[in-house]
Amino acid sequence: MDVYIMVTVGICLGYFLQSVIGFGASLIAIPLLITVVSLQQAVVLVTLFAITLSISSVFSCYKQADKLLVLRIALFALPGAILGIELLKVGNPIWLKKILGFFIVAYVIYKVLVNKIVTRPIVVVYILSFLGGIFSGLLAAGGPTYVIAINSCIKDIRKFRATMLLLIGVVGSSRIPILWYNGILQSAYFITYFKVLPFFLLAIFLGNLLHHKIDDKWLVKAVLSVLCISGIFLIFR
Repeated sequence: MDVYIMVTVGICLGYFLQSVIGFGASLIAIPLLITVVSLQQAVVLVTLFAITLSISSVFSCYKQADKLLVLRIALFALPGAILGIELLKVGNPIWLKKILGFFIVAYVIYKVLVNKIVTRPIVVVYILSFLGGIFSGLLAAGGPTYVIAINSCIKDIRKFRATMLLLIGVVGSSRIPILWYNGILQSAYFITYFKVLPFFLLAIFLGNLLHHKIDDKWLVKAVLSVLCISGIFLIFR
């Protein structure tokens, strides 16, 4: 399949889902993107669009988001993101794909077995935040770890979604200068970014519309099914 088409499909599908429930874009997009581009390229593209989604959503979610919680998680996630980007530079792409696959499947199993809000000590939340930063920098896939952390503190689904979008934007924005400094982000990526941007904006517009109409429980089940298939594909591909 043409690289441009696959990148467009992966980005739009991933961020359509993220605009609906607040997370999951990278776990959908990266398995599709790495079939046509390298893992490093996929991570950069997902990061660029994560920032764009956050900018487009900031006015609608800023009031609902728990800003203090975002700040506390970000303080631990940012060092993790720096470490993750360093690992991205030296890691074996084949094993990184398998790590991402196992991580996705483990998250799906967790969501199926622990289908409730679990209150965790604040130290555990900070550890999850740091691990989320590592996965964010390494695989642009810190979302599920952030979900587990935020679920410990927020029960309202609307507030949870707004907090997730704001947090992903903050951490994603911090990755851009780090990626640039390490020579991973290059100007050529912006050509692809602007080509995909109109379709991306349409996808998040539709996602925001669907967010207000679809039942959250059924949507989460659909997302978990897609994530599980993506994870298995990465492990055995």
